[in-house]
Amino acid sequence: MPSNRSRLGFRGDEDLGGGLKALWQFEQGVAFDTGGWNTGSSRDSYIGLNGGFGTVLAGNLSTPYRVATSGLDPFRNTRGDNNAIIGSLNGSTGWNDENRANNAVAYASPNMSGFSAMAAYIVPSAATGDSLPMTTAQGKEDAYSLSGAYTNGPIFVTAGYESWNALGVGGDDVSAWKIGGSYTLMDATTFGAIWESLDMGGAPPVQMAIVMPGP
Repeated sequence: MPSNRSRLGFRGDEDLGGGLKALWQFEQGVAFDTGGWNTGSSRDSYIGLNGGFGTVLAGNLSTPYRVATSGLDPFRNTRGDNNAIIGSLNGSTGWNDENRANNAVAYASPNMSGFSAMAAYIVPSAATGDSLPMTTAQGKEDAYSLSGAYTNGPIFVTAGYESWNALGVGGDDVSAWKIGGSYTLMDATTFGAIWESLDMGGAPPVQMAIVMPGP
């Protein structure tokens, strides 16, 4: 299935010595058919630092929650991308926990015998609705996002959790968690699954599951 997204980006790094590197990236969706930027497709753009301790990034970032299961989607970046379902509550709320977040600071650990972890804090913005995974402007709230993954041969297991401050019904926090995993048979065929629970506050959580062939 072909991708329906065009993008233009630049990235680089600078060796600072002592095992440290400065990192930067700018990437944006491009609408070649209209000759302009695709303003609805702001992508990961950041500055950061990498070393033996891991990686620290600041900017407009894919949250750890989003990254946790992105590798399980065989239709990633196509019209069949599972983020149309995962992380999404349709209707008036416009909630989508799979969007990127600006004003974010994130840490990614190094690989530790197959285990890795990520954590991010999303800073409140002065602009109403900015930094939020919402299609409607609902405030200037902060958030945190966490994920962990383990890989051992054909086995991959991952989990993510995210909480946005006081966005839900009655002023409750909005939160989401998910688990996923995949198994590769004979280095050829991969099967994967994701389970997710979304809590908007004031109502029972919305739960969903996806079972799919892996990438």
